[in-house]
Amino acid sequence: MAFSEKIYGLLGRNLSHSFSKEIHEKLGAYNFFMWEREPEDIPSFFEKREFDGLMITIPYKERVLEYLDSMSPEVKALSCCNLILKDEGRLKGFNTDVYGFKYMVKTAGISIEDEKVLVLGDGATSRTVIHCLKEENPKEILQAKRKGPFAVKDNVKGLTYKDDFKDAAIVINTTPVGMFPKTGEALVDLSQFPKAEGVLDVIYNPLYSKLLLDAKDRGIKFSNGLPMLIAQAMEAGEIFLNGKMPEGRTKEEWIERILKEEQSRLKNFVFIGMPGSGKTSIGKKTARDLGKVFVDTDELIEEALGKSCEDIIREKGEEFFRAQELVAAKAAGEKTGQVISTGGGMVLQEKAMDYLRQNSEVVYIKRPLEKLDMKGRPLSENMDVLRKLYELRKPLYERYAETVYDNSEDY
Repeated sequence: MAFSEKIYGLLGRNLSHSFSKEIHEKLGAYNFFMWEREPEDIPSFFEKREFDGLMITIPYKERVLEYLDSMSPEVKALSCCNLILKDEGRLKGFNTDVYGFKYMVKTAGISIEDEKVLVLGDGATSRTVIHCLKEENPKEILQAKRKGPFAVKDNVKGLTYKDDFKDAAIVINTTPVGMFPKTGEALVDLSQFPKAEGVLDVIYNPLYSKLLLDAKDRGIKFSNGLPMLIAQAMEAGEIFLNGKMPEGRTKEEWIERILKEEQSRLKNFVFIGMPGSGKTSIGKKTARDLGKVFVDTDELIEEALGKSCEDIIREKGEEFFRAQELVAAKAAGEKTGQVISTGGGMVLQEKAMDYLRQNSEVVYIKRPLEKLDMKGRPLSENMDVLRKLYELRKPLYERYAETVYDNSEDY
């Protein structure tokens, strides 16, 4: 397939954290540009029309409607456009988010039919989600917004976040709450949803928002927004390329391939375990093998304070050290593509672990107590203290572990 010299790209206000360029260019069929524009720059941007195809992100999905010469049925129904194709000088609007959301639901294995569904938010994305939900015959659609009251409209019941909607089976977040850089927040508490069967969050940075971590901990089916992002991008790519996807692959095959690659690229591995269990040495080797960056949270603390963790604990005490550990966990957990080695007591702070888990798989490095290296570790200087620490921490290691690595042998 010939490489297209046409000009395609993404229009938005803040694109610094967008994955769109990397995803589109994985097709190897065209370059993909990023156009950050302020609201006052939009008229001149469309007056020049120096593009052949254009993806649209917040806050311009509604504003671009005035520049369209024609629009797809989805755009007409939603008054929301995220793709513009220039054809012989005329601009046609599309909405590929519809396809993306349907793909997200399908891959999550979540059934909408006959279920009570709660949609969080009332922006452009919520309209797309509700449009898709209606096609799946839900029992009821509830939409939570910040201000009310609201009447039933188009079979959707509007509520405020203070209303009672805890009997919903499916919860869908369409807001930016919980997205980087304001991670760790959620609009609802899943512990208050006894009937919850599925949770969807359009956020993909971080991979696991607070809402999704709670779903994960409760064994509820869930998905982040990465499948939706990639699926809608490939739907757009198919439109740009007039239905002829590269390498003879179908659109669905490209979605599966890129989704797998992106999940692997972005994923962190967080190593937990007792002091001296081998987290650092195993972590460094794993990082080399996977081509990821190695990070040690203890080293982050030492670099920040200019002294060893041993000296920090002896001089300032454990409480001070744990506060620094929380800062290090937040800094490390926000980034992707890493292998992160943690201090033995990191699991004592739930908030720190949530910071680390938001982009990660947690691996418990398990090693017999008698084989642990206790040198230079003020909190585990003798075997009696070490046993007490282990009894305290063992349930936490097991709680957070998604994988257990047995490091009982010496090599």
